[in-house]
Amino acid sequence: MIGKLTQLYNKYVGPGGGDYQRGPSKLQEVAEDMPAFAAGAGLGAAVGTTAGFAWGLHNLTQDTVSVVTQRTEYLRPELVGAHYVPEDCTTQYTYDDKGMMTGSYQTCDSPYFRPIVENRSTGLIEDRQKFTHTHSIGPLAGAAIGLGVGTVAGALVGALVQKVADPQATAAAEQRSNRAPLIGVGAGALLGAGAGFAAGALAQSKNQTLTQLVHTPETQNMRIGWVPWAREHSNLRGQYDGNRNLYYTDTNLFSGQKEVVQAYPTGAFRDHTEVSNSYRMTPWAGAALGLGIGAAAGGLTGVAVGVLDKLIASR
Repeated sequence: MIGKLTQLYNKYVGPGGGDYQRGPSKLQEVAEDMPAFAAGAGLGAAVGTTAGFAWGLHNLTQDTVSVVTQRTEYLRPELVGAHYVPEDCTTQYTYDDKGMMTGSYQTCDSPYFRPIVENRSTGLIEDRQKFTHTHSIGPLAGAAIGLGVGTVAGALVGALVQKVADPQATAAAEQRSNRAPLIGVGAGALLGAGAGFAAGALAQSKNQTLTQLVHTPETQNMRIGWVPWAREHSNLRGQYDGNRNLYYTDTNLFSGQKEVVQAYPTGAFRDHTEVSNSYRMTPWAGAALGLGIGAAAGGLTGVAVGVLDKLIASR
């Protein structure tokens, strides 16, 4: 099976497959090479997408929304040390014209020690209300998950039971088989758009709006200290511990080398109004997403229908 999949990849996608283009014609060629694989993937996509949408729709109808308060403390960063990472540096050697080594030097991808920063409590708190849901996966997310899982599962099952004979179909069946993916894409897109629009409408009918005034601590980028050059590690070897951590007694110890700049609370607050919705999915957004999911599922289903039609016609 793995050899067959590798052969398909090299033929349609990999080197030598430069004429590859996503479309029903190539899907049909894959279906001709591995009919059970294609049929399994298509049927799995249809079943998975439908089941996933139904599962997500059930979640949406059963979903309960509540409002909770999320508390965030804005911490004050404090530079307490620096960490040397030897992997960041490479030793380069110099040689004379006779090939004898004359010296060495280091080049570093990260030319500085990495800062060790600890966050200290400030008591500066931001309280923000947010929606929580008892069910987080809705119809379109469920359909997308089902599409992926169903396609993969169906393809694996089809590949493992690859015992379908090569169909010798009539010309009429061949034409129907070639048109099936295009018809599937169109029908799936229409069905998906309609289902997505309905899901978005249902979500908006359950939507709640929350307007709140949020007091947010202000921050500004400030220098909190310095770290040394990585090339200084040999001079500092006796000062850092077994983990190559050098802890400071003075944040200005390496003044003039690499600045460490981080967001630092100023102590002031900024008030602003926020408006949030419990459901962001709108009917038209749902239609757009459903169209894409439906087109993908419909195209795969069309391939499966085409394969099965040829098999039936060849008997």
